[in-house]
Amino acid sequence: MKALYIYNPESELERNMINRAQTEMASYITVLDVNNISLDLKTLVGATPCLIIIGDHLQGSQLLDEVNGQLRVTGELAKFQEEEDKVVRNSATYRIDNIINAEVLVRFAKKEQLLADALSLLQEKEVI
Repeated sequence: MKALYIYNPESELERNMINRAQTEMASYITVLDVNNISLDLKTLVGATPCLIIIGDHLQGSQLLDEVNGQLRVTGELAKFQEEEDKVVRNSATYRIDNIINAEVLVRFAKKEQLLADALSLLQEKEVI
């Protein structure tokens, strides 16, 4: 795990907020002055301070699996949205459940089609 803490250097409160994390978890956190970050990153940061946690399981080879990589990206985003909805809006949206259910239905339909194709082929060859 790694983390970015983006702060406004003109705010004493924001400068002081990160002291404990820097002391106890220095190897995990990078502290960035909001005035020194790229424009791309600035467009993502709505306000300071901002803490961005980057899980090891969400980068590199963990996401490159062709079968589950796409589902994982979508699922992780939905999971985070769901958590945010619970905190911010105090309501559950069941996004992750909907994504998983849809994926199960797609995979089931593919398996069902494969079985139907195999059965049809066997009937054509008069095996059954």
